[in-house]
Amino acid sequence: MVTRGVEGASLYITLRSYLERLADLENSKPVSQRKHVPSMAEIATDIGLSAVAMSNIATNSIKQLSLETGGKIIAAMRARGFPMEVGDLVAYRPAVNEES
Repeated sequence: MVTRGVEGASLYITLRSYLERLADLENSKPVSQRKHVPSMAEIATDIGLSAVAMSNIATNSIKQLSLETGGKIIAAMRARGFPMEVGDLVAYRPAVNEES
């Protein structure tokens, strides 16, 4: 099994940048066609988390995100009419010396 380049590789949360992109997209539409992009606090309420816990998720101040919580975030965004996918929530950061 080849493990070179594994040290330092990680997943990171991209929720904040996703919401910012959504807000930019919605703000580019005519007012009558815009959807409300929820705040972190609104998403936290939707999924039963505290605002502090949601903030910790959004700022990558956590070591792990459960699949259940990630699924709840995606489901909450979809329920609000935004077609969120896993790749909108997390992204992969390769190790510095990872081979392409």
